[in-house]
Amino acid sequence: MPDKSRIPVIVGAARTPIGKFLGALSSLSAPELGAIAIREALRRSKVPVEDVQEVIMGHVIQGGTGQAPGRQAALQAGIPATVSAVTASPVGARVAANLRAIDAMPTTPMPMRPHRKSTSCSIKS
Repeated sequence: MPDKSRIPVIVGAARTPIGKFLGALSSLSAPELGAIAIREALRRSKVPVEDVQEVIMGHVIQGGTGQAPGRQAALQAGIPATVSAVTASPVGARVAANLRAIDAMPTTPMPMRPHRKSTSCSIKS
């Protein structure tokens, strides 16, 4: 019988609102939007912040967001600095492909969300 304490479980989900280029959300950075989604996912799931053992966030367009946007979002969401935070960032790949690696991870619960903020990305004509 498998050790059920090592099986990751998604207990809640939240995503950032969908905006438009240079719209109302353009003043917020991707990590700020990610922090809002993490806080909301934890609120909905009723999982206390102190129970989070790892944060995995997908982020496709990282230009201008600084280093480790997953870590930034976790800290802004109130996740302790002692909690591991990873940014999954293969351009063009889907976050679901990165989740295959979670099978071997012993940590639960983990807030996860794709980090996507295109409202301030440059558009080439």
